[in-house]
Amino acid sequence: MPTGRSEKRNGNGTYPIEANRLVSAFSTQDQEFFLSRTTSIQLSLGQILAEPGEDSGFCYFPTRGVISMVTLMSSGSGAEVGIVGTEGMVGFNALLGEARAPHQALVQGSGEALRITVDDLVKMRDQSEEVEQLLLRYIHSFLTIVSQGAACNALHKAEARMARWILLVQDRLHEDSLPITHEFLANMLGIRRATVTVVANVLEQAGLVSLGRREIRVLDREGLMKASCECYKAMDGITARVL
Repeated sequence: MPTGRSEKRNGNGTYPIEANRLVSAFSTQDQEFFLSRTTSIQLSLGQILAEPGEDSGFCYFPTRGVISMVTLMSSGSGAEVGIVGTEGMVGFNALLGEARAPHQALVQGSGEALRITVDDLVKMRDQSEEVEQLLLRYIHSFLTIVSQGAACNALHKAEARMARWILLVQDRLHEDSLPITHEFLANMLGIRRATVTVVANVLEQAGLVSLGRREIRVLDREGLMKASCECYKAMDGITARVL
């Protein structure tokens, strides 16, 4: 483990508490309770953690990796409505009294997560007012970001939206190389694959990214921020205010 970082132990060993920003905001006592009831699991690219209308019985706190919240249509097509990384959690619907997942939770960046049963997290929430308030603030921030994303998709050009999306994913993967295909990106942004190719080529020609067969590599983050619309800074600021 890296030195200079606080570590806690769960059933699978130790992990740096800073790995998930939501967990790191818990008090020491609440962290101990949380970690005594969690299991560290691997997140594999393309893995589905929850399906719409199903009750998985678990909540997930990523310590590395990215999870997309995808709304599916009857045709089988879908579009990303939210993204979760080390700043948050998946499965908060259960804390609002609805056990059935509203979205598909799809791993788009491999890594790890701390998994806890809904029953244990509800127990933790009920016995700690601080945890309850923090989780409610996180839920509010997530829903606010979803609203910002809906407005962005309706009002802003595809180039700016793609730049914004790449930045959000990079923030959560903490890497320059993002394992993303054009087809996957089209599904996440809700646009045609041909449009993705055209827009990605524009970003590449501007020297902002380089395109591989199954990856997008960020070359100029500052340039991407300029190419993005106002929504990236708005979304990033919402998370920062909560955590």
